[in-house]
Order: sequence, then structure tokens, then C-alpha cells
Amino acid sequence: MDNNREYFDDDYNYSNEIRSVWRAVILQAICDATSYAVRTESKIEKYNAREWLIGMSEEFKMVCSMAEYCPYYVRKKAMARIKKVADEHRAKEENGKNIKKKTALKQKVQLSQAI
Repeated sequence: MDNNREYFDDDYNYSNEIRSVWRAVILQAICDATSYAVRTESKIEKYNAREWLIGMSEEFKMVCSMAEYCPYYVRKKAMARIKKVADEHRAKEENGKNIKKKTALKQKVQLSQAI
């Protein structure tokens, strides 16, 4: 019984748990900011997450402090991740458009050959 009491009284364990919660908040914001949102509500969450990560608000700085992260480092990493995901998404969209164009062109050629 005393071992459990020591565990719960240990400031170190409590500090690690609190830090982990705030790090999870930052991670969730990055996930929201880089999502492929379709629904309007999700797009709003995505926008808000991006603004929160990039805007350097006092709330953002406080969360970074509680997570024991430098807010400038988090912002830099978040911006890089947002850019990477946006570039990947843009490339997928462009590839999809090219496939549609090729398919349409192929159908036109087949149609013209049939006539």
C-alpha cells in the first residue's frame, strides 16, 4: 500500500503526466491542421488549428510551456508539416486531374476512331 502512495505523491510522475497531456493538445492541433477535411465543421477546425499553431497567441505559448516545448520550435515544425501535407495533397489532386484528362482524351480518341 505504501508503494502506491509514494507513486501518487511523486511530483515527478505527476509532472510527466501533465506534460504528456499538453503535448497531446499540440499533437491534436497538428493533426487537425493537416487533415483532409471535407465537412464544413472539420474545415473550420482545420483553419482554427492552423491559426492557433502559427499565430503565436498567449494561449499557444502557455500550452507549449506546459508541454515543455519552445513555442518557436513547435511553430516551425508545425508550419513545415502543414506545408508538406498541403504539397502532397496538391500533388494528389493534380495527379487525379491528369488521370481524368487522359481518360477523357482516350475516350475522345476512341469515339473519333469509332466514327
